[in-house]
This record gives sequence, C-alpha cells and structure tokens, in this order.
Amino acid sequence: MRQAGGAIRVTAQLIDVNSDEHLGGPLDPANTLKRYYSALSPTGLPRVTFHDLRHTATTLMASEGIPVHLIQAVLGHANSRTTMDIYTHVLSTDLDVVRDRMDAAFSRRHAAKQDAS
Repeated sequence: MRQAGGAIRVTAQLIDVNSDEHLGGPLDPANTLKRYYSALSPTGLPRVTFHDLRHTATTLMASEGIPVHLIQAVLGHANSRTTMDIYTHVLSTDLDVVRDRMDAAFSRRHAAKQDAS
C-alpha cells in the first residue's frame, strides 16, 4: 500500500519512497541508511536510527496533543496501547507543564481558603 503525498513507508525489507526523484520504487535499506548518516554527519546532530526518529516523532505528536487514535493510525499500530506504552516518552517540558499546573492549582486552593477565613 503506497502512501500519497511524498510519504515514506518502511517495512521489514524495503523502504518505498513516493517522490519524483525515486519514482516510488524500493530503495536498498543499507544504501538509504548510508546516505542518511552521510547527510546527518555535517550537521553535528547525534547519529540516531530511523526507529529512534519514529519514537521521537511519536513523543512529539503526543506532546502536541494529537489524539492517540491518530498517532496510532500514523504508526500503523493495531492498538493504542502499543503506541502509548512503547513509543511515547516523557519530555522534560511536559513535566514543567505538570509542575506549573499543580502550582497554580495549589495557589488557587490556598487563595480560596484565605478568602473563606
């Protein structure tokens, strides 16, 4: 099943690229990985695998509030538990949001108690 709009579909054996350059044909995974690392090298970014990028994309989608059923569809998972339990990770910025919301909640409760006294 080919994805529309220049998407990449990764299977266990092949990577299909739907683009004008490659006309949607299968690419050799080893050569694709070599080209990817070659392009990544001069950027100074860490050398991460495509699978690491999949985890990162999933975590960012969840952090941005994209509904789980949509993330599950993007990843092609049969159930959302796989998506949430294995592919999403906690970002420190998400923990900051939790801290800030808890601070605000305690402040409101404290202020309400003071007003009631």
